[in-house]
Amino acid sequence: EMLEEASGVDDSINSESFEYIVHSKGWCQLSAACAEETDGTPESITYIKANITRVLFIGNSFTFVNDLPQQLAQVAKSMGRSVHVATSVIGGCTLYAQRVGENNRTAELLEQEWDYIVLQDQSLVPTVKAAREKYLYPAIDDFVRRKRRAKLVLYMTWAPQSGSQCPLSTNTVC
Repeated sequence: EMLEEASGVDDSINSESFEYIVHSKGWCQLSAACAEETDGTPESITYIKANITRVLFIGNSFTFVNDLPQQLAQVAKSMGRSVHVATSVIGGCTLYAQRVGENNRTAELLEQEWDYIVLQDQSLVPTVKAAREKYLYPAIDDFVRRKRRAKLVLYMTWAPQSGSQCPLSTNTVC
């Protein structure tokens, strides 16, 4: 029974691109890979179990400096799991500045289907009430509206012990 479908292209398999449709219950139809071998009837379409978890990371240097997304993928691989990761990261940046209307990379990535979207804000924003109200809450609301079936994960980092009154960044976009 197919309740919902998602589609896309996976170019991580043997350096070739395969179009796929993920059906409910985690089954994946390989369309381009099997197009020449089948006549397209439901009886001849090839299905495989989609055991790939897709995780999108949106954040800043706390996410990219030590390549947290690839670390996650490698830990999963060591446990026999497949995790596909993608990132939209800008050093020192807030989630507010990475919303769809502000950042093309984030907008393009959010057009795809994800199992999880990990959001990591600038470290001082959650510690200052005015910053939470002006930047964090509206940004999270925007991601909630665009997440589709993905589960949102908030990845909180630490702020400097001395604190600050507002987020600081040398990146003028943020």
